[in-house]
Amino acid sequence: MCQPITYNEQERWVVAMRFKGAISRTSESWQRFARKVHNQEIPVSGWGISVYITEGEFDPNDVEYELMFPIEGEAHAEPPLKIKKLPAGKVASIIHRGPFDGIGAAYDTLFKWINQQGLSPAGYAREVHLRCPHNTTDPKGLVTEIQVPVR
Repeated sequence: MCQPITYNEQERWVVAMRFKGAISRTSESWQRFARKVHNQEIPVSGWGISVYITEGEFDPNDVEYELMFPIEGEAHAEPPLKIKKLPAGKVASIIHRGPFDGIGAAYDTLFKWINQQGLSPAGYAREVHLRCPHNTTDPKGLVTEIQVPVR
């Protein structure tokens, strides 16, 4: 795990789809989402992003989340897909390498660091999947950037 940092994330257009359920079903959700994006011929221009819409305690069996792919500029999407803009802003970031079942420690480190820096979360945590099950079959090869918008 790398040391946390802050930086200014640029705004970006994304195609998105919202889900609710157990976190263990995320892989199935990604497959469903990717099929819909492909079937609507929406050109993807970057890594997948997961945004976890949580208030309070995280319950892995009841999670609302939005899956996204960056796109170039504006595009048109039919429901349940939608096109939206992720706003620019300051984020705290940490890189997690390895299986998703160990990502909790990276979240703990990042939120502790945010607090130590005198910052506070200003939005939902998101994961940018730099190396995901789509492009590696080895869970040890997964690379995920966790971003938390901060102020």
